[in-house]
Amino acid sequence: MEKIYTIREAAAILRVSYRTVQRYLRAKKLKGSKIGQWRFSESDLRKFLKSAKTESKTRKHGRRR
Repeated sequence: MEKIYTIREAAAILRVSYRTVQRYLRAKKLKGSKIGQWRFSESDLRKFLKSAKTESKTRKHGRRR
């Protein structure tokens, strides 16, 4: 069975604030399920981290000034 995390646990894993996780949810950057309170699957957190790394590399190498 896959591990499920609360919003505070997800924030700790992602190394961001509770509020930032809420912003990611609102912007639909992070997938979560509201079951009383927000819950996140381990696989969704991994996908988010992977996409954030890809986005970071694109920004870093994609722009020239």
